[in-house]
Order: sequence, then structure tokens, then C-alpha cells
Amino acid sequence: MCKAEPPTIYSIVFNLPNSVGFVRLILMLIGYCFVFSQPLIWYVMMQLSGCLDMLDGWLARKFNRQSKLGQCFDMVLDRIYENTACIMICLIYPHYYLVFVAIIIIDLSSHFMLIYKTHLYQQSSHKTVSSANFLLVIYYNNRFALTAAVIFYENFFGFLYLHHFYPLKWIFTLALICLPGALFKFVINIIQLFYSIKCIAQYDIDNRLLD
Repeated sequence: MCKAEPPTIYSIVFNLPNSVGFVRLILMLIGYCFVFSQPLIWYVMMQLSGCLDMLDGWLARKFNRQSKLGQCFDMVLDRIYENTACIMICLIYPHYYLVFVAIIIIDLSSHFMLIYKTHLYQQSSHKTVSSANFLLVIYYNNRFALTAAVIFYENFFGFLYLHHFYPLKWIFTLALICLPGALFKFVINIIQLFYSIKCIAQYDIDNRLLD
């Protein structure tokens, strides 16, 4: 029986799920080449990238290709996807820029804190939130809730972007339909931020008691 070859840096970085992640990044870069000149191309590229976000996780579980690098890369791509979209909204709706800057700040800080908490407690995944607020537990333990919230959140920004270039009533209506899901995701980010801060502070307390 042939022994499996030991993993290498190359085989981890360019495994199937991570390769899908690189395709996601390329699609986003292509979209931003047309962000002001061809809004529909931007929207389609971002939607394709979002669809691949669901695919890479499935591939990692299906073919046992889960890795710490893959978890980190996936979260980085998600932050790029969502926060570059927010930046675009700031540019085209300058009267509301403070709202979207706040969204960016909460998103980035809550996910950084969560990853740092995961590292401190040596947990296998940032989705390990069993003792957290019940909404956060539902969000990370119910795949349907997580997927639906992310889809509504991302499409809310997408439809706002499209409405700027194509001020049609049905596009604005779609943005309003996505709004409750987007608000839910924003609330989750706030809960996640305070939960992570609490856990990190508790870690400090526990380690001082052990000194």
C-alpha cells in the first residue's frame, strides 16, 4: 500500500478550497476594474465571488482539506468582499458615510477580536461560541441562519450600489427586502465584538490568578 505523501507548504496553500479562494479574489479584482464604468460587471463578479465562498467551505469539508490557513484566508476574503463594498457605498452616498464607516469599524474589529480570542483559547475554529449570546450561537451553529444573513447583508450593499447607477424602484425594493437580514448581521457583529472582548478580558483574569 502506498503511503500518502506528507503535506507541503505548496499543497496547503494551493489545495482545492484555497484555490477557489484565489479565484474569488481574482473575480473581485476584475469587478473593481469596472466598478465605475460597468456597474453590472462589478455586481456579477461580486455575486460569483460570493457563490464561491459557499463552495470553498463545502469542498474543505467534503474532501477533508480543512486547514488553519484556509480558515484565515476565508475570513480575510470575506472582510475584503464586505468592506470594499461598504467603501463603495461611502463614495456614492457621501451623506451617509458615517453610517457605513461605523459598519466597517464594527465588522473589522469584531472579527479581529474573535480570531484573537480563538487563538488565546487554542480553539479549533472561530465558530466555537457555545457560551456566547444565544443569537451568536444560532448564527454560528445553524448553517442556514449564517448563510441567509450573509446573503442578505452582502446583497443589501449590492442593491444600494446598483440603485445609484440604475435608480429603479424594483432595485430599491430588493435593497429594502435585504435590510432586515443586513441589520441582523450588523447586530451579530456588535454582539461578537463584546463577546470577544469579554472572553479576552476573562483570559487575562484567569492567567493573573494562575501567576
